[in-house]
Amino acid sequence: MSMEFKRSLFNVIVLMLITTLVSAHHKPGHNPGSGCYAGGNGKKQGQVDCPLTVINVSDLQFPSAIAGYSQIVTVMPSDMGAAVFSLQGEPCSTVRVSVVESVDTLVANEGSSGDTITVRDFTYGGSVDSTGAGILGCSSGELNNIRVGGSVEVNGSDSASSYRGSLTLRALYY
Repeated sequence: MSMEFKRSLFNVIVLMLITTLVSAHHKPGHNPGSGCYAGGNGKKQGQVDCPLTVINVSDLQFPSAIAGYSQIVTVMPSDMGAAVFSLQGEPCSTVRVSVVESVDTLVANEGSSGDTITVRDFTYGGSVDSTGAGILGCSSGELNNIRVGGSVEVNGSDSASSYRGSLTLRALYY
């Protein structure tokens, strides 16, 4: 007797899109890193524009869930399925990352069911604290191993399928 589990499992992958916002106003005398511009060109002394470069190392991937049961599936930032990012910007700067959407809907890929599931409750860890705050390295201007977890709510009536969606990670100097 063989059973096909693929049809009875949910596979959830959240593709994490990234945005970078360049609005960096730092203390006078703060030493900008390479690729950053201070003063001049009509800028106030001490105003620095240094873009944050965000690299998506891996997407948020939830473990499979069994169809037909209502459940909440969670990936913590310390779990293997957590999304992982790296930042590069002005050395020694404090940054904060956050998922722009507080709740988002993922859509079934297979079949024409039109089923959706909700992803929410994003959590942060790795090299940032639970609020998403961290400090770029003073020599490299890098912050690696930024980890994002979250939860999906699976209803017992949702169809077995692979669900996909995309969310936006925002990175800001603060």
